[in-house]
Amino acid sequence: MILSQEQVFAYAQVPVHFKDLEKCNFDGSNVCGFPALTAEFKDFKRFLVVSAPTNSTEFKQAHIQITWTELGNPQVLDASELLAKPPDSLPGNVIGTVTDSVSGAVLDGVQIKVQEVGAPHNAVTSSGTTVFTDSLGHSGNYTFAVPGSIPGTVQFTLDPVPATWVLTATKVGYAPFTSENFQIPSSKDYKDFTLLQLPVDAFINVSLSAPLPFNGNSSIHLYQGGIDSQQAISGANSAKFTIHFTNTDQQCFTVATRSAFRSGLAGNFSWLGWPVSNFQADGDSSALDPSVAPAQAGCSSINWVGGTGCDNICVKPGDNKPVPLSLVKVPTATISGAISDKGSAPIAGEPVTIIVHWHNNDAFSQTISNTNSYTISAPAEQELFLNTSSFFALLIDKYNVSQLQCCNQNAAVTQTPLPQPVGPLMSGDQKQQTLFINTNPANTMTCGNADGNIIDATTAGAVPGAVVSVFNLNQTTDGSGSYLYQCPIISQDLSFLLLDQQLQSAKIFITLLTLAAINFITQYLFLQFQQTP
Repeated sequence: MILSQEQVFAYAQVPVHFKDLEKCNFDGSNVCGFPALTAEFKDFKRFLVVSAPTNSTEFKQAHIQITWTELGNPQVLDASELLAKPPDSLPGNVIGTVTDSVSGAVLDGVQIKVQEVGAPHNAVTSSGTTVFTDSLGHSGNYTFAVPGSIPGTVQFTLDPVPATWVLTATKVGYAPFTSENFQIPSSKDYKDFTLLQLPVDAFINVSLSAPLPFNGNSSIHLYQGGIDSQQAISGANSAKFTIHFTNTDQQCFTVATRSAFRSGLAGNFSWLGWPVSNFQADGDSSALDPSVAPAQAGCSSINWVGGTGCDNICVKPGDNKPVPLSLVKVPTATISGAISDKGSAPIAGEPVTIIVHWHNNDAFSQTISNTNSYTISAPAEQELFLNTSSFFALLIDKYNVSQLQCCNQNAAVTQTPLPQPVGPLMSGDQKQQTLFINTNPANTMTCGNADGNIIDATTAGAVPGAVVSVFNLNQTTDGSGSYLYQCPIISQDLSFLLLDQQLQSAKIFITLLTLAAINFITQYLFLQFQQTP
């Protein structure tokens, strides 16, 4: 028990520790770092609860409990001690000079931080261009002192002994620095240190030789050990990758394109004699293409993103390495055929738009036919996706037909049947596919009048002059609060577009919250629909 009391007492003698003493415990999180006593007292358990007497900031009550088992009987020992707030220590400071480890030049702009070990207290400063000398003759270009309230004076802010500190420093282009743990004797300590300048960056400049530009669906990637460097460039035929170094050793990478087929491009590997597809849907990879860089032994088509032993774009600090990648247009097949209506009769009149999509619905090509037949280019999907026979090109046609609308109005309606898969397709294939157009689609539109009344929510009286808006068509209520939407009287069975297709006619009852809200609070209208005979 005495040892535990001494540990708590010693810890509480540091002002910043006394302030946070309630957070302490002997086990569990043990944020205060009390030494464990399990070696000396193996079966003993210790508990600590700290509280402050009411309205007191100068004292704290520490209650310590120890439990153990003796001769099979549980034992408990409790003790309390009243701890007084220690006198505030004189604040301390750290000053010093930061220099380049090779040239010895003084470095400015170094971000320096001191952190109290095992506690949340820290301070941050930066080195300057001017070297100063303190009152004891020590020079430095950084300090943690801040200007004092009296001009020409400084104020120290760090806790001196027994607090333990660690200093870290960072600067762009230099390796980070971390000091050993230290204390601040006599309220001041001096820490001169050097920073090691890192090697300069290298650059890998990728350029695509391709007959088409990359769109936003295709990208250039940099991999190291099979892991993406997260510097991918999309929608461009060039990329510049920056390589950072911590030493002078060379680093090796793989450069590869992804989803080149989505821009109508592919890699042509036919001259390699691989027992797989000659064309690569992703494009080109330096790990597999010896025309880019010498291939590494043991690498095959499965090493598209390189990997350990396959990465072959190697750079050292200061290098500016060009990497050319070569792409070709995707191999194509031809789809052609007749264009007929449902009864197999030829189509005449409006042109038909024919579109070919990839299996993933990206558009590949489009043509417009004004005759009864068509011819269009399609991607040879099985050349690119050798073992995916279900990756068929999708054939889509669109055709406008005239259809009678409400109010006896004719309108052009676009007909788009479901996509028709066409395949398998290899380079140079010619496929026949008839397109069927529905030239007389059923009219599923239901029409009817819309009328109703607007009443005051309080008096239930009619509200004349209220503006009613339905489908951007405005009507003003008459003297009895009524309004009516209808078409010109051309036919008895076709009039106004119905608000709800389930109703043959509709009556709208609209109740306003207040009479004053008629002209400007349209969002508070309540609409109810009621079917009428």
